[in-house]
Amino acid sequence: MVRVVVAALAAMVVGFIWNSPLLFERQWLSTVGVDPKDKPAVDRLKRSLGPFFLIITALVFVSAYVLSLFLSWLGAASALDGMRIAFLIWLGFGVPLVVGGILFGGTGRHVMWTRIWTDLLRHLVGFLAMGAILGGWR
Repeated sequence: MVRVVVAALAAMVVGFIWNSPLLFERQWLSTVGVDPKDKPAVDRLKRSLGPFFLIITALVFVSAYVLSLFLSWLGAASALDGMRIAFLIWLGFGVPLVVGGILFGGTGRHVMWTRIWTDLLRHLVGFLAMGAILGGWR
């Protein structure tokens, strides 16, 4: 169970860094309709997201747990095995769900493609991190 917690925390760290000023905060803010230069608006948005972090945390823990089950059932014996299986799960389930949700979300074309690529890649990196940890942890 400790490895599931560590894997979930790793995916959470990926998400925090991904949507931080270090990487894609500006793109994320513009896709949710907030001008990255409007500091009071950015601060208000970030404060309003607090309750959602509890939900996201629970969902990431569920993902890590379910991924650990798949890795066990499929006999993953290394970090590379874990990453391969995580990639296939992301490709087969994550991509259709993310793309479908965004395509039918009613956003403009530019915002839509920015969200698709930034969300897909964030989920990919998070899943690969979880797969490496869960597959390689002995």
